[in-house]
Amino acid sequence: RQTPARFGVAGSVVQGVFRRFPEPVVVAAAPLVSEVMNAAAAKDSRVIELEKLAERGDAARGRAAFLAGTGACVTCHRVGTDGGRVGPELSRIGAIRTRRDLVESIAFPNATLARGYETFQVERAGAEPLVGLIPRETAENLVVVTVDGRETVVPRGSVTRQEPLAVSLMPSGLDRSMPPETLADLVAFLLAQR
Repeated sequence: RQTPARFGVAGSVVQGVFRRFPEPVVVAAAPLVSEVMNAAAAKDSRVIELEKLAERGDAARGRAAFLAGTGACVTCHRVGTDGGRVGPELSRIGAIRTRRDLVESIAFPNATLARGYETFQVERAGAEPLVGLIPRETAENLVVVTVDGRETVVPRGSVTRQEPLAVSLMPSGLDRSMPPETLADLVAFLLAQR
């Protein structure tokens, strides 16, 4: 009930897990299973809606929106020589992802985390915890990159806890933070990146 990762698991899988337990556990888990299944149905419906909308996008307008910082995409993602380096490189994303993949990644970034871009919480002795990516590490240090792109070198000896998180650094709800036409244009721009 407490982990946000529950919405990243198919409702049928959650249902199957609890089905193996005695009846009282199945009954107690029923509200959780229902919540996960309803969230999955709502997610699928939203992805289909956005996929249809994205068919009308214009790549040139999408490029302008990307460069203007719409949705803050350019802050973390690079296309060609433009953008940040916190999130995955998008210069060839249209060759490896479908329209559906892209709208799902924008609307529900926690659904699938790109390999190498997993989020960690690093707790340190005498300092505030850091939440970010760990792109490099040695026997002596971790390098933690936070969402603002800032790199912090953390000596391993100061790490009190290092925990993977089931959430993306990319914020949820970006599909609702911009006009639908702009979202469609951004998706068209990304699909054109080959």
